[in-house]
Amino acid sequence: MKKIVIAAITLVAAVCGCTAQSVVKMNVAQNPIFEVSTNNVTVSVPDSDSAILGGDLVIAGGSGNYTYRWYDAAGSQLGTEPTLAITHGGVYYLDVKDTCDCLQTVQFNVQTAGIDGVSATDFSITPNPTDGLIAIRGIDCVQLAVTDMSGRMRMLVDRQGDTIAEADLSALAHGQYIVTVTDAAGRSAAAKIIRK
Repeated sequence: MKKIVIAAITLVAAVCGCTAQSVVKMNVAQNPIFEVSTNNVTVSVPDSDSAILGGDLVIAGGSGNYTYRWYDAAGSQLGTEPTLAITHGGVYYLDVKDTCDCLQTVQFNVQTAGIDGVSATDFSITPNPTDGLIAIRGIDCVQLAVTDMSGRMRMLVDRQGDTIAEADLSALAHGQYIVTVTDAAGRSAAAKIIRK
């Protein structure tokens, strides 16, 4: 019995008496945080026109290599490219995955642009095409938003309740845009214009 106790004490002394330590250096590589610039996008598409979704998303971090999966609200796959051309309203989803299986999902709410609560015969934006200066008629506009055909916001004018009767679009590049105007009651109207 005494030998066993001494052996145990000796063993403890041997373990505790160790003075040499080994340091193992390991390089650990960690990917930067995987992120997408937004997770919810609302886009207006004019009747009988098309738009490109995903063109203005900024994807960064993760492994740096990404796969894409577009699908609709029913789960039907629509594409595997970074962008998707659409021709009608609805809800669309984009899954972006890196090689480490990190996943980000972006929801696109595509609305058909048109007149909401404003008579089509009363509402107008003139001239169209325009060199820059436009006049808004048929709605007491308090907010004006201009998006390009891929849904990117290019201009926002909000007068905090004051009526906007004219706007200067001359800072925009030549091309087609959607101008959405909203009145104080929240009614909106949209029209496609050409900046010549």
